[in-house]
Amino acid sequence: MRLLVPLLLFAGFTQADGFAGRVLEDHTGNPLASVGVRVYKGAETALLADLETDIEGRFRAPGLPAGDYRLELSKPNFLPATLRLHIEGDTPIVTRLVRCGAIAGRVSDAQGNAVRAEVFAMVKPPGSPVFQPLGLLNGSRCSTDERGRYRLYGLAPGQYAVAVWHAAGVAFYPNDQHPQIFSVSGGEEYPNIDFSLAPTALYSVSGSVTVPEDGSVALALTPTGQPSLAVAKLRSNRDGGFRFEGIPPGSYELFAAYPALGSGGLNTAVLSQNPQFGRTHVDVGGQNVEGLALSLSEGRSAAFLLHGQGCPRTATISLAPLEDWGSMLNRTVEINAAAATAVNHLAPGRYTVNVGSLGENCFSLTSPVLDLARPSGAATIVIELVPAASIRGKLTGLGTARPSEFPVVLIAPDSVQIAVPDAEARFTFGPLRPGKYRISAQRSRLVSDLSRMIELDLLGGSPTDLDLPVR
Repeated sequence: MRLLVPLLLFAGFTQADGFAGRVLEDHTGNPLASVGVRVYKGAETALLADLETDIEGRFRAPGLPAGDYRLELSKPNFLPATLRLHIEGDTPIVTRLVRCGAIAGRVSDAQGNAVRAEVFAMVKPPGSPVFQPLGLLNGSRCSTDERGRYRLYGLAPGQYAVAVWHAAGVAFYPNDQHPQIFSVSGGEEYPNIDFSLAPTALYSVSGSVTVPEDGSVALALTPTGQPSLAVAKLRSNRDGGFRFEGIPPGSYELFAAYPALGSGGLNTAVLSQNPQFGRTHVDVGGQNVEGLALSLSEGRSAAFLLHGQGCPRTATISLAPLEDWGSMLNRTVEINAAAATAVNHLAPGRYTVNVGSLGENCFSLTSPVLDLARPSGAATIVIELVPAASIRGKLTGLGTARPSEFPVVLIAPDSVQIAVPDAEARFTFGPLRPGKYRISAQRSRLVSDLSRMIELDLLGGSPTDLDLPVR
């Protein structure tokens, strides 16, 4: 999840020979060196200057007249920021970057020996009760080194669980029943989050898949309660026979997809254009599970229709599986408001539905979950579109303080925005996706304790008026 942080700050250095500024770290106030600062004129795309802050966090863009500018700031392990400002007055630009969080530890066995494993930062997507890995974002997953150590980094403000995928299955920290939630508001480091994998009896799960003709079947065995990370994946024999080894006791879902033509990484299969699927429940107790017989069937279908006034008539939707089938099941389709668009050859599982290509002034009302795991006919999902939400706010409780001393921070599940109030203590945000946000205004840090921020549920189509007390 790469976040873009719009910073709406009044500032400037108004001379015809350019302007200057300084970049600080949000949670410490220390100057930040080696921040990339790219300067553009207003909304134009032509690059005017490509700068870097010095050891004191300072930069200068010479030879630029007063006017509207856009500054894009970036530094590894910090949220990238876009600063839009009008250069006039004699106050230097001062802005902050929010440092990403990190979680580190070691994975070992009961004797303290290092364990080779994959470690994931996990989040709960909207509408889903189960944790999901963040995907392929840098730092959100890693392999342990030869000493069993790992480090997850680049974690934007939010809440995370940590899971380890190893030879004997998947484990959450500190246990699967009650995963610990790690809150990140900017710069948090969580060291010594160590996994000690207790020995357990391991069993095999074997059987066969009935295949139309010789060919490889991609199979995955996932925990029923947390199906986003498979404990084991493999390819069947050409006749459909398979055998999982080293499976700990538990309740699992067995997924099958045919034919598996290649690999997309992490032992994830690439399927043909017209795949077939199968699934069944498996309980592993005190003995091996043998003789499983799994049949395949054609994929299922779903239809999608846009609905909403004043919004685009076409959009792109992305279907992302909530279960790890050991296969590449993501689909991207263009849909419209004139007639339902059918999507065929889908696995009988659960997907999140994300909508794109709507521009800045229109959003989907929800991110629905498509459930094809139930034995039912074709599903029709209506994507409700609404105009963008916005906030019109005013700070309260300032006393004799200046409004500009209290930047307003707005946090969504996938974005962070900051606005500096004007001389009358007013601020605005928009256009915004309707949904839940956290907001606060404080003098020192941009982002601190998420639990102390005010929660908002923004509706689309009209501004939300807000009186915001300062902290």
